[in-house]
Amino acid sequence: MFQRLHIIAVGCLATLSMNSVGADTGMGEDKCMELTLAKSNLDLAMVGKAPMEPAEARSQFDALRSDLPDALDPHITAMLDISKAAEGLALNDPQHPMSSGDFQEADAAYRGAVGPLCPSFNMDY
Repeated sequence: MFQRLHIIAVGCLATLSMNSVGADTGMGEDKCMELTLAKSNLDLAMVGKAPMEPAEARSQFDALRSDLPDALDPHITAMLDISKAAEGLALNDPQHPMSSGDFQEADAAYRGAVGPLCPSFNMDY
């Protein structure tokens, strides 16, 4: 009887440990979706296609920071800085971050950091 309970207890602990590891490596579907939508609004605002002003998109994106892993902080800051740099510039202006390549570089680093935290979201685009 004791051996059977011991085996069950070990099995339960192993399951709990695996679930804990899984929980620590991701942010959850809802948080990933919220982050993806806020980032999309930020990107669209940089080209004047968002249903909000760039400052509002930045505020929405930045508001998520406190609920996200610290490892994302520099990437969020970089994307916010890119958005600020784009404000007032036409997309075809060589100084616009999407024309200069600055956006693409920061966006690739951002997607590389978010990808492992949101494994069910395809960040390879």
